[in-house]
Amino acid sequence: MQVSDSTLFLLAVALLGLYTFGSEVVERSPRWGRLGRNPVSYALALAVYATTWTLFGSVGFAATNGYEFLAIYIGVTLCTITTCASLALALFVLVRELRRRAFDEDHGQMSLSCPGCGFMD
Repeated sequence: MQVSDSTLFLLAVALLGLYTFGSEVVERSPRWGRLGRNPVSYALALAVYATTWTLFGSVGFAATNGYEFLAIYIGVTLCTITTCASLALALFVLVRELRRRAFDEDHGQMSLSCPGCGFMD
């Protein structure tokens, strides 16, 4: 199916107008305004924006260079896996050390092992 350039341009402008209208409704609405001003909403919007441009860029790169585009995804995937594994290992070591100290000092809860903190003195 062939789509003319003018039709594609009009569809892009209509979609941009729809996005603009939707964002104005969210920003001005008392009901949806809190959601629109939430920092998580901005972070998710930035993530979608970055992911979309990465996808479009990789499709163009894959069309011209073939399988070389996989290096982009392999690098990001390996970084994500190693970061998650490192954080999980660090958390495991931290919790193990806290439990060891709590049981060595014969405290059932860590909050009770702070003499002079003002809690249950």
